[in-house]
Amino acid sequence: MFKDKAIIPYMLILGILLLLSLITIAKLPLGLDEAYYWYWSQHPDLSYLDHPPMIAWIMTISTNVAGNQEFWVRSGGLLLLWGGFILGMFTLRELFPYIPKILAWEYLLLLNLVPVFSGATMIQMPDTPLLAFWLLALYFGAKIVNKHDAKSWYVLGIAVGLGLLSKYTMVLFVMGMLLFLILAPTHRYWLRRPEPWIGALLALLIWSPVWIWNLEHAWISFKFQLHKGFTPDTNTIAERLGIYFATQAIVISPLIWLSCVGYSLKKIKRRISNPEYLYLMALSWPIILFFAWTTSRGAQAEANWPAPAYLSGLMLAWITLRCDWPTDNVISTTECNHQ
Repeated sequence: MFKDKAIIPYMLILGILLLLSLITIAKLPLGLDEAYYWYWSQHPDLSYLDHPPMIAWIMTISTNVAGNQEFWVRSGGLLLLWGGFILGMFTLRELFPYIPKILAWEYLLLLNLVPVFSGATMIQMPDTPLLAFWLLALYFGAKIVNKHDAKSWYVLGIAVGLGLLSKYTMVLFVMGMLLFLILAPTHRYWLRRPEPWIGALLALLIWSPVWIWNLEHAWISFKFQLHKGFTPDTNTIAERLGIYFATQAIVISPLIWLSCVGYSLKKIKRRISNPEYLYLMALSWPIILFFAWTTSRGAQAEANWPAPAYLSGLMLAWITLRCDWPTDNVISTTECNHQ
């Protein structure tokens, strides 16, 4: 049935993890934040004070279809994020078509071993759809990087718009993509083409419910988030940064986090000219360091805020760990060598 029988153990493990997640979301009582978002879902609106509306919209759909039990409150987000995880596999294959397929399955399993990602499948929060749409954007961004596919800009814009309807931090994907285009000589021409700007317009149109709601409420949501992120607390800068990096290690898992740091930065000077490497780098470390900067300037960044950066950071680290990376702009068509 399967040409590559090596993937069967991964499929079985992932199937067991998905089954355990489905059992968990049915049995686990709603947390305080989940109940808060469920309350939103009972009063649908264009947006809300704390966050954009996507998490509430997803709950509204699933509970209207099947009822207000815990399983149905959570099922929509779980399935959406699992779909995103699978797109992560395709992103790895899109960027590195010469690698063995098994590495993409390993990456999918790795995502499910990271606490902040596996937790987001079961505990519904704005990060759940954010991660899913971030992975969607990451995939179509990879098609732009590897195939220079102009039409992918439109889907990328849609993905960014849906992400902005999930959580404001999706704007950091836009910043990372812009940084990549500026730094990559082979892709800088896109800044003169209409497709990226049409994609940006699509994103703004999809995000418009949030702008309309804020316009009607004196921009209170934007003010709330800026105040939350930049109001200093009583700890010293060194204490805040220490807590920030410690919590990053905890929510990613200490061993995985240390491996991510070490391997994603390995031989960076030799590899920065590679567009695939630069793409993943632009969508990982600048975001992690951005929240380190906001922590040093204002309030303590919460542990989950930089989580989307690790989707590409772990991909970068994993491909570095498992393969001999190409060091020039030409992608080899030979299989990578397992280390």
